[in-house]
Amino acid sequence: MIIAAGGTGGHLFPAQQLAQNFKGRVNLLFAGHKLSQSPFFEREKKPFVDIPAAPLGKNFLRVTWRGFWQARRQIAMFQPDLVVGFGSYHTFPILLAAVSLRKKIVLFEANCFPGKVTRFFAPFAKRIATQFPLGFRKETLVPLLPWRSLE
Repeated sequence: MIIAAGGTGGHLFPAQQLAQNFKGRVNLLFAGHKLSQSPFFEREKKPFVDIPAAPLGKNFLRVTWRGFWQARRQIAMFQPDLVVGFGSYHTFPILLAAVSLRKKIVLFEANCFPGKVTRFFAPFAKRIATQFPLGFRKETLVPLLPWRSLE
């Protein structure tokens, strides 16, 4: 399984909790923009790869194109059965590459209004895990994830 996540703790904490739930049962790889620099990502405990990404704006197409091709190479090498996306522009090139390679994707949306990445990839997702009812056709409500202590 590839877990596509990045950005804030709101995306990375539930992604890491999912990884913990599957620890020892599946081969896992995290992929996302600037994971190596995130204070919220436990990089010394999890295998990961940084994939370039950019928000909509001046550099979006150039950076996303580069990230897309890097993500395709990683997916081809890792051969996941599933790619789980946790939203934000940090995951866009990875999810785009997964869709282009016809990999199964599942999305996780923790917010009460879905973000742009979730809305864009919803038609391609096998399931969309939500913590609030959002009205997606393939939606599955998941219980609120327990937050780890930040001490």
